Amino acid sequence: GGNVLMVGPGAGLREFSFENVVSEAGGQSDVYDGSVRRLVVDFVNGSNGCVLAYGQTGSGKTHTMFGPDAVSGAAVRDPHPERSGIVPRACAEVMRALEAKRAMGTTVSLRASYVEVYGDAVTDLLGDGAAVGMWQGVAHRALFSGMCSVPVQGAAELEELLLRADAAKRRAATMMNERSSRAHSVLLLSLQQTRADTGAEVGSTMCFADLGGSEQVFKSDVAEMHTREAGFLQKETRMQEAVNINLGLFSLKVCIAALVEKRYVPYQNSRLTMMLSSALGGNCRTCVVVTGSSEKKHAVETMQSMRFGETCSLVTNAASRDNMAAVTRALRAIDEEIGRVEAAIVAKETWETVRTVRKDELHQEGEATCGQEVVVTSKLVGAEAEREHLELLLSRRRVLTGA
Repeated sequence: GGNVLMVGPGAGLREFSFENVVSEAGGQSDVYDGSVRRLVVDFVNGSNGCVLAYGQTGSGKTHTMFGPDAVSGAAVRDPHPERSGIVPRACAEVMRALEAKRAMGTTVSLRASYVEVYGDAVTDLLGDGAAVGMWQGVAHRALFSGMCSVPVQGAAELEELLLRADAAKRRAATMMNERSSRAHSVLLLSLQQTRADTGAEVGSTMCFADLGGSEQVFKSDVAEMHTREAGFLQKETRMQEAVNINLGLFSLKVCIAALVEKRYVPYQNSRLTMMLSSALGGNCRTCVVVTGSSEKKHAVETMQSMRFGETCSLVTNAASRDNMAAVTRALRAIDEEIGRVEAAIVAKETWETVRTVRKDELHQEGEATCGQEVVVTSKLVGAEAEREHLELLLSRRRVLTGA
């Protein structure tokens, strides 16, 4: 029903409300259909969207975003689609929709960018790990301007790109996850469409952000992990990865809090928040997927993840404001039209007396009525077209208000 009830140390019993909640018994389709599909539909129809996965290390972010492993997780044409996560499901649906649009004469152009954010370094997962932007702000512009994007012609090509990027990601074993993501990754789909009949052009973007997991180093044990080959260097690398991930997530929390409080938002504090600035505060509809572990030993981290998700639900970005403003303008226009139609009805309508001759069911032999009776009724006439138009307007208003 959209609620999570949990108990944690120092917090007691706490209830959280979300738009959609999927239990451990739920499947990948429950997450996609309940939260993400409408954003994908809006993306194909010209709106910007973003899906952002947040949670503790090992809580299931990458599994939810991609799937159980690299092969099925990145496969758009997975032979076992029930295992597919959000990204392959969304990509498959986008490709089907674009094929249908091409069949209707619409010219479509799809491009994909896939980058990894590791501290202050941004690398192109589709470009052999090349650096994207060497100073603050440039990487963000390079990503959203298409400088590191590649064209996508079909589902097979998109699948190959996802698999190539997945193989290039930073991963390592920790005490909490055998294949832990050691950096944040951002996939961006950019779509340009041109209608054949009108020549109208529309552009939209869809962003998928798989954030590195927040972790306490004493639990993931990165401070003590080492190998015979790398020794101290390996230990130091794992610790630096944890620090980079947590710093990026901290900056993200600061930006979310600033958006809720409607004050200056310090996106420039980290490369991650710069990458996500358009999704967080721009003209974009964003879905935050929060993953949590139900194990008692992770209660504190799960509680923090739930609080982060709850805070995100308080953010209203430009897309939401624009949608609300559009609905308000539509309602105002309909109300004004209803007022004009009602005034026209009052001016045109008149009462008309109608005499109807019908069989007298109570007629008895010998009566002078000849078995018929005259029924006199009154009705309003003269504004039938206006009445029909009024019903249409009222129907449209009910759709907008949900009444």
